[in-house]
Amino acid sequence: VAKRIEHDGAVTFMGSIQDVTAAKLAEESLKASESAVRRAHDQLAQAQRLSRTGSFTSDWERDEHVWSDELYRILEVEPGARISFADFRDRIHPDDRAAFMTGFQQVLDEGVEFGQVFRWTTPKGRLKYLHAASRRLEGLFSIGAIQDVTDNKLAEAALRESEARLRVANRYLAAGQVLSRVGSFTWDVGSDEMHWSDENYRIW
Repeated sequence: VAKRIEHDGAVTFMGSIQDVTAAKLAEESLKASESAVRRAHDQLAQAQRLSRTGSFTSDWERDEHVWSDELYRILEVEPGARISFADFRDRIHPDDRAAFMTGFQQVLDEGVEFGQVFRWTTPKGRLKYLHAASRRLEGLFSIGAIQDVTDNKLAEAALRESEARLRVANRYLAAGQVLSRVGSFTWDVGSDEMHWSDENYRIW
């Protein structure tokens, strides 16, 4: 900083110089740190999206909950909307609610880790299967994650239904073979393995 001064026809400059190296280095360090945090946040957001897993922290005394972007997406809740625990609990399927509340209470009372799959109805009316995992921090705080496992659960249900239909079909086939006195077999020529029906064994 400098200032020009004129006195009795003489021109003089008066000024001062301040060493701001530490402040500038601190500023650059802060910018680098903020950039690293943004990169880490972006990577975490992408990882959550790929794994269909959202995260949350909860202050149970104030009933305040911070959700990740992915958790809002999974639950189909407007980003930034405030959801109380009662709002969340009331959307749990009635058949799953009691078990969920028991596990949740153990987290708060005993500090145990919580892990459970339950059904949840989104504000858009869709039923989702969610896997929640949580643990208590100091005081009445907890941290956790919720994963959308709907596709897996529906695939398991479809497989069970398909297997049940196959078992029924096999019973009908076996009964038909007994009535008609006809057995069946398969023969893998390459491995020379044969599989016979029960009626084929009886006939032979």
